[in-house]
Amino acid sequence: MYACGGFRSFVYQQNYQTMKPSFILFSIVFLMTISCRCFSQGPMFVQFYSNLPGLNPALAGSAGKLRLGGQYRYQQNEDWDWYSNTFSVDGAFGNSSSGWNIYLLQDQQGGGVYQQQEFGAAFAHRVALSKGKFLAMGLRTAVYQKQLDWSKLIFEDQLDERGLLSNPTGERFGRSAITNPDFSAGLVFMTDQVQAGLVLEHLSRPAENFVITSDYRRPMRMTLHLSNTLRISHITKGALYLSPGIVYRREGGAQYTNLGFSLSTEVLRAGLWYRLDQAVVMGIGFTVDGFQLNYSYELLTQGAALSSPGVHEWGISHTFGPHKKHRLKNRYKGQCPVYKHLI
Repeated sequence: MYACGGFRSFVYQQNYQTMKPSFILFSIVFLMTISCRCFSQGPMFVQFYSNLPGLNPALAGSAGKLRLGGQYRYQQNEDWDWYSNTFSVDGAFGNSSSGWNIYLLQDQQGGGVYQQQEFGAAFAHRVALSKGKFLAMGLRTAVYQKQLDWSKLIFEDQLDERGLLSNPTGERFGRSAITNPDFSAGLVFMTDQVQAGLVLEHLSRPAENFVITSDYRRPMRMTLHLSNTLRISHITKGALYLSPGIVYRREGGAQYTNLGFSLSTEVLRAGLWYRLDQAVVMGIGFTVDGFQLNYSYELLTQGAALSSPGVHEWGISHTFGPHKKHRLKNRYKGQCPVYKHLI
């Protein structure tokens, strides 16, 4: 969860009356994780179709048109809330086979104990291997800042013999903020039906040491994603598509596998996903004239130690189309096939 180390153990007093038990539990979990030199995994958005460059920088400009998108992710228990939001804009460089992306990201955990802000940009280039087959390559560079509010943590020397909060702490606090550059790279292979990609993030392994004596460096994150789009039948206003897929992500000792499928028409989309040993994800959305609105709910299956039943996520995007008389002239040579039906 956080990258630090070197703290004394935190003692939970059953008769501690001035704070709610869930806050104490959060502090215990927090101190255990930083003592174990763990780190924040960062927000894990599940609506990849709302921000494709966020999944893989090689998908920057993949719509072939100017595209705006945003996501908001929210989780709450009786005492604290966690939220993440991102805004992204991407497009093509004229009618070339290259695309670009600019994004902003904000993440807050534990009622403001931990916060992250990130600003970045990506560049992608697509090569046509043969008719209907593309290979896309992308690079992303970013600057991010992580902030830690030490004043919201409770340490054992602040408790008296009755378990009441009555003493100042003697702990030596570390840094309240760290700022780092970050670099990522991605590849995507695409046909009219199959999309397969690889992303490597945190290539420079930036130092994340809130505690000055720590030499912790963030591990690289690897993401593999695979999706297949199948046209399964015809209905009144177009085709019905089935899109099974899988996303695997690993960073240090943490990993997750997200697998499932979505059913979509030109207007409606519904999906069901399972993140192994963690959550069931249900989603619904619609698309009208380039405007896309999505909602998903994650039902946590384990690890809900802070009494949070689930996670809400909203996604919104709009793809701007060219005027009819310019449509053929400005056609993006590297435009990805059928990506609006991707997971």
